[in-house]
Amino acid sequence: MKRFTKIIIIIGLLFLLVSCESIEHHETDQFELLIFNGNISIVGYKEGYYSEDLVIDQMVTYYNTKTGKQNSGYIDSLEDNSFRDLDIKTIAIDISDNPFFVDILDYAFADNENLTSINIYGDIYSIRNSVFSNNVSLQTIDLQNVKYLGDSVFYNCLMLNEIYLGSEIVSIGNNTFENCDDNLVIYINNPTPPQIGDNIFQGVETFSIVVPQMYLETYKAAIGWSLYASHIYPQE
Repeated sequence: MKRFTKIIIIIGLLFLLVSCESIEHHETDQFELLIFNGNISIVGYKEGYYSEDLVIDQMVTYYNTKTGKQNSGYIDSLEDNSFRDLDIKTIAIDISDNPFFVDILDYAFADNENLTSINIYGDIYSIRNSVFSNNVSLQTIDLQNVKYLGDSVFYNCLMLNEIYLGSEIVSIGNNTFENCDDNLVIYINNPTPPQIGDNIFQGVETFSIVVPQMYLETYKAAIGWSLYASHIYPQE
């Protein structure tokens, strides 16, 4: 009897927890949205809509089918695979005044072979695994306001030859720059060398890591970075 009572209590608690959560699917004129407890994520283009020049503003306006009203809210993240394999040519993400945006999740922009331009305005906590992988036409990207880069973020970006990382970068994952252009140059402005994973330059022959002159020896001696000491140069 006691066991049965415990099971009933557990089921009741689970029901209460689930009832407190709300997952809704909505659409704007352009995007399919996933809204979880008020947090808004972009899942991708809505059915029937497509543009090769992707523009994501910090807020979206959508029609709430439950209330019958129009709602607006800040975007929190871009979901897995949200704009994968669409042959997008340009991406502009403006979250400069968005205090809630956190992540770009796995493979969000992967496999866009014609992508040549990415502009991000504002702070991003993390860019997860393989987000820009196989974007073989991309040549340069500025990520100076990003804290964390996941694994294989730029895997097989064959023409990528310039990356800018700022003073906020904390961690770079495994194989992040694998198979990028052989003349890849990474500019890093963080006084503290970020943590780095394994094989981040796998398949890249003559890469350069450029840091401020005053931090040159710090980087050359840092854990992980010391493996690439001969590739680390001071900013001119």
